[in-house]
Amino acid sequence: MGRQAVRREPERGQAPSKGPGDGSVTGQPAQVQFSCQVFVCVRLEFQWTPPGVANITNIAPVPTNAERRKIHTGLFGPFPMAPIELPAAVDVQPCIFNCQCVDIQWGPWSPKPVALTVTKAVDLLQPGQPPKTFTVTLSIPAKLRQGIGHCQ
Repeated sequence: MGRQAVRREPERGQAPSKGPGDGSVTGQPAQVQFSCQVFVCVRLEFQWTPPGVANITNIAPVPTNAERRKIHTGLFGPFPMAPIELPAAVDVQPCIFNCQCVDIQWGPWSPKPVALTVTKAVDLLQPGQPPKTFTVTLSIPAKLRQGIGHCQ
């Protein structure tokens, strides 16, 4: 009885395997060029309420009462040592390849302020002691609007 060759069928969605000398094509990798102009960009703009309206929701590590007062004064006092600097806008979907977001079409402002969470690192300096860093989490109300543009 002679040997019989059994041919295995490729699984669905797979091409039959080929070996060297079987007609496979090799060469340089393909080069693809993208233009950033095919992409859109999305920006979010803020109208912040005055920083005095902010509520501290957390401080880590947990401060002593004296440290808490110093942090509060440093953030909100008449001459803040660590003022809260809030962005006017952020790019939610920025342009790529060093392109700029242009021709932004802005939507309306939100009718009421929305409470947004902001985190700030604060270094507390006390005479004769090394600086102690606290992470302060605040809730600050702001009105929002979204803009959609294209990249150029």
